[in-house]
Amino acid sequence: MALREPHRTSIQERFVELLGPDEAAALMDQFPATDLGDTVTREILDLRLRDTESRLRTEIAEVRTEIAEVRTEIAEGAGKVEARLAALDTRMTDLPDLVIKQLLFWLVPVLLTAIGISVALARLVS
Repeated sequence: MALREPHRTSIQERFVELLGPDEAAALMDQFPATDLGDTVTREILDLRLRDTESRLRTEIAEVRTEIAEVRTEIAEGAGKVEARLAALDTRMTDLPDLVIKQLLFWLVPVLLTAIGISVALARLVS
């Protein structure tokens, strides 16, 4: 319990008479002093509470905005990934046809060349 200074002084003087200065000081240390300037009224508490509530609402709004921005970035990133996956899927679907075309493009000339060389060697030998 906090004591106002006038009460504190009179109580301490009485304790000094009864207990002595050291014991009185030790006992008075258990009761903190307070001034009227330190008194908090309901009005002050209400103002501080409103201020705190206002700051919290502002911070919550900022956090919500940041969360919305992150969600937007994630959605954009997901869209890019989906587009790349769709392009990759298309390429993978076309891959067998592409491989066959490449093989034919290179294999047919190689086979024709091999046949030509075989025919030429057969004529040379005979």
